[in-house]
Amino acid sequence: MDIHYLYLVVAALQGWVTASGFRRCTYSKELKMMGANCYELNFEEIPKTLNKDIEFLYMGKNRIRTLTNSSLQEYTSLRYLYLGDNFIQKIETGAFSELEDLEVLDLSRNALISLPTDLPLPLRKLYLADNQFLRNLSLSAAFNLNFLNIAKCDLKKIPAIGMLPNLQVLNVSDNPLQSVTPADLAPLCRLEVLHLPPSLYSQMDDETLCQCHRLLTWTTQRYIKLPAFNCTPLRDPDAAGCDTDLSEEIKMYKSCLVATPATTTRHLLLAVLAGALLLAVVVIVCWWRKGRTKKNSVQDQKRTDKNTKVADTLIT
Repeated sequence: MDIHYLYLVVAALQGWVTASGFRRCTYSKELKMMGANCYELNFEEIPKTLNKDIEFLYMGKNRIRTLTNSSLQEYTSLRYLYLGDNFIQKIETGAFSELEDLEVLDLSRNALISLPTDLPLPLRKLYLADNQFLRNLSLSAAFNLNFLNIAKCDLKKIPAIGMLPNLQVLNVSDNPLQSVTPADLAPLCRLEVLHLPPSLYSQMDDETLCQCHRLLTWTTQRYIKLPAFNCTPLRDPDAAGCDTDLSEEIKMYKSCLVATPATTTRHLLLAVLAGALLLAVVVIVCWWRKGRTKKNSVQDQKRTDKNTKVADTLIT
């Protein structure tokens, strides 16, 4: 479900229900999902009295400043969570740990400095645009992330977001980036589209031209599109003294291609349960076979004893 589509949907939600005092959220069902719209109701925290089965929640333009590890624990079915246009500065570790089905998270236009590292594994889209203080951003736990927007975050360089083998679209436009290197992109081995500031590498000095050459070499060889971006490549990078060695970046790139996700608590629990079930089945089968063998042995012995008695009778 596209975020822009949901913005239109939540504006038309019907069926009023009291959520907290005189502030009322609306409920509706879209695309077979039930959701709640609490847009611009001056909430300072996520209400606890919403339907526990909602799958999308729109909390845009409220006054939320902190997400604790209990803020969302009531709503474990959430798949789409929109928290843009708040004042969120802090998100505690574990704030999203109960949301093991979360696919889309919008935290645009807040005051975030960092994110917790334990993001849900199913997360596919993450919107963080316009967080001017955002610096620390480790996202490797979100192994399935395929879209990341960190535009307008006053970034001087691309943060060390970690290895994201499934990321396809990265938006770092409208940032005062000083450089983008192959080392920044190597952990994003399936990147298809990279949105950069058009002014990046606009100068014509040798160092800038070399950086441009390395970036274009990397993105061209891996078919990464650079919309609305252009810089002048060097015809003879060796003559300009450019470092063309990308061996370390290629090593990281290859590691990314074979990376696998870390096991989550849910998956570990399922594996344990499956193992226990298999063990129980094996024990039952062995017990049944042992009982059957014992029963057959008893029956064979009885037949043998009977035959022996008959033989003795005939002899006498």
